[in-house]
Amino acid sequence: MIRPTVLFVAIIAVAVPAFCQQPQSLDLVSRIRYQRAIEEVYWQHRIWPEQNPSAKPALDAVISPEQLDARAEDALRLSTALQQYWHQSITGQQLQQEIFRLIRDSKQPEVLAELFAALGGNAHVVAEVLARPLLAERLVRNAYQSGHRFSAKQQPFEVWWSKVRTNFPAETVEPVFAYYVPAMKNVPAAESWSPTQMLPEGTLSMSAVWTGSEMIVWGGFNSIGGKFNTGSRYNPATDTWQATNNSSAPNGKMQHTAVWTGTEMIIWGGCNANFSEHQCESQDGGRYNPISDSWIPTALANAPDARLLHQAVWTGKEMIVWGGCAFIRDACSAQHLGNSGGRFNPSANSWVQINPADAPEARTNHTAVWNGKQMMIWGGYNDHNALNSGASYNPSADSWTPISSVPASAARFQHTAVWTGKEMLIWGGTNFTTYFKNGGAYNPVTKHWRVLSGAGAPSARAVHTAVWTGSEMIVWGGINGTNLLNTGGRYNPTTNAWKATT
Repeated sequence: MIRPTVLFVAIIAVAVPAFCQQPQSLDLVSRIRYQRAIEEVYWQHRIWPEQNPSAKPALDAVISPEQLDARAEDALRLSTALQQYWHQSITGQQLQQEIFRLIRDSKQPEVLAELFAALGGNAHVVAEVLARPLLAERLVRNAYQSGHRFSAKQQPFEVWWSKVRTNFPAETVEPVFAYYVPAMKNVPAAESWSPTQMLPEGTLSMSAVWTGSEMIVWGGFNSIGGKFNTGSRYNPATDTWQATNNSSAPNGKMQHTAVWTGTEMIIWGGCNANFSEHQCESQDGGRYNPISDSWIPTALANAPDARLLHQAVWTGKEMIVWGGCAFIRDACSAQHLGNSGGRFNPSANSWVQINPADAPEARTNHTAVWNGKQMMIWGGYNDHNALNSGASYNPSADSWTPISSVPASAARFQHTAVWTGKEMLIWGGTNFTTYFKNGGAYNPVTKHWRVLSGAGAPSARAVHTAVWTGSEMIVWGGINGTNLLNTGGRYNPTTNAWKATT
């Protein structure tokens, strides 16, 4: 686990010698070479799920020369558009300030340092190849959305730019400026929070995945009920958001699922924006590649029945979806949908239905984790009651095995579950009348439950988040009745002890 850090920046009048090279104009070939170096850093940090059967491929297997060319060219095309349309030229001082911002605001200074090193420790290259793309995109986007020349309501910035980008030559006159990169000193700051830049659009019920290099959020709805088919990528190393390309993206959705495969985020199901509010279940999806910034649809043939409020896990070869609800008489019913599910293989772009024999009863708001061999389902709501039952699904045998029950008082939904490598940890949730601050750990080898310590646990809640760090489960946020919570806790299964988050 990478512990949070606070970054102290010393900006001094004398430049750091290793970053003082006299600027030399970069040709496009050099820019492409440096762009590849940047992509290599990000690719090394991208998570290749341990359950994936093959080794992580080399960067050249996942990004084409044409994609590298386009990425390097875009910074220049955006700079040209800024000058031609809005009569603004990016100055050396602006690029220097962007370098300062990167160092000051980075949430992953160790990755930022790797990016600087990949660019040869040359401040001029850092300014032109790392800072310019971020600054140019931000300035052009802001000008497009706030100016009178275009109506941002007519088409999103990404759509407009995809249509006009080739109208602008991939060239620019580099400002003459003595760039420098200040010294960085990282001082550990345990248990601290650091604000991120704001998300471009406020959304609820969106999905999120962590790739190892960026967090990708997608879909959701706004305060007036509009559903989005847009998303954004947050890069903590540069503390920047970048919109995902929505060309060929799925229809706007909420209450869908998302998994990360190592190269793609797969979106599926959910409440579709193109359908009526009380008949909005869907069975379509999409696969988003953050390297190519592109979408391809998931197959519809043999896909599971349309649904929302289901769960999905990634096995290394397949995405397994199970549970959820579908509408009948204006109510989203788990019983109407039944205990069905499916397995999607992205390599073949095909679905296989899950054997329903011995599957747990139909439910929504349950949890699902992948333990390396099986998907483990637990808890949820069956249209009438909270549940304390579950089952393990083995995709190799296409069969289900019940999970032993825990006391009836533990029945719950809108809880969380994480897999530690040995146990499934269940915590929190509600049964409508009570919010819980307790939980249990299930060992699939011994088939036994143990009770999580309640001493020092966070306050009772549901609809919170939980992640596994490699040594601790961190829970945060959620609701208790009408109260939104901004507290959390860290649970260590080795010591069976809690510690509050600050």
